[in-house]
Amino acid sequence: ELADGLKVRLYGSLNFYGPFGKLSLIMRGIDPRFTLGDIALQRDELIRKLKLSGAYERNRLLDIALVPLRVGVVTSGSSAAWADFKNQISSSELGFQLTLLDVVVQGDQAVGAVTRAIETLGQRDDLDVIVVIRGGGSKSELSTFDDEKIALAIANSPLPVLTGIGHEIDTSVADEVAFERHKTPTACAVSLINRVKNFVTETETVWDAVARVATQKLSDSHKNVNNLTREISIHTRTAVDRAGERLTGRVERLLRRAPQIVLDAVTRTDNLETRIRLLDPKNVLARGWSITRTADGRVIRSTTDVSADEKITTVVADGSISSTVN
Repeated sequence: ELADGLKVRLYGSLNFYGPFGKLSLIMRGIDPRFTLGDIALQRDELIRKLKLSGAYERNRLLDIALVPLRVGVVTSGSSAAWADFKNQISSSELGFQLTLLDVVVQGDQAVGAVTRAIETLGQRDDLDVIVVIRGGGSKSELSTFDDEKIALAIANSPLPVLTGIGHEIDTSVADEVAFERHKTPTACAVSLINRVKNFVTETETVWDAVARVATQKLSDSHKNVNNLTREISIHTRTAVDRAGERLTGRVERLLRRAPQIVLDAVTRTDNLETRIRLLDPKNVLARGWSITRTADGRVIRSTTDVSADEKITTVVADGSISSTVN
């Protein structure tokens, strides 16, 4: 497809029409090798320039989301590329959210449209990744994605950019600078699906491992509790048995010693009773003793306890005698 700025080599013949002084070229064919060779030279020069500036690796150095479900898509909304990509994503049933910017992907307006779409999506904070896709085509048709503007838009995007330009043989400059490149839109969709599935699988593996460890810990704890319960039960029974044996021994010793204990208690009681009787004042008085008190009831123990003419009372076994000190 001929386009502005495209260098071509034509085959034909010149025709001069004398009456009007008109010189025309009658084209009989085009040498595609010349055009494609020039495109290849421009492409190689652009890649060299991008590498020197550091833009070549810039997008690949970004971190992609662990679960890139929010996807911005740059392509033609009426293309087979969009249909294939969308159908593949939908069949995964993984909850992807697709945001399409419908652009032309070939022709004079394609470079500007694709560049603006990539830059617009890159400024959004509700996306995880950008996808640039289109269906297959000839080398010249795919030259849109060899343009420096698109390459720089991808390289400078704050979001990882995945490409699926749709050509099995050739690689565009857009593919070269993208975070990840794929041959077809379907392959690009499969890559995103696999990323999410791998995360889900790894997460499930981790949770399974956590569950296994937790189950094992609970099992071990249960065994430990059972072992401790058995040990406590054994120790408790042993302690109770030993306490019972000690109590039985003490009861037996008490029963054996009970008669002697009672006898000893009776003997001590009798002795105490005898001592009490001996100390009873009545018995003392019966043996001829007496107790003399002053008028206020004080016991007289010495001659100094009384004075002359003082009234005193003397208690004897069968009564009392009142007298006056002389």
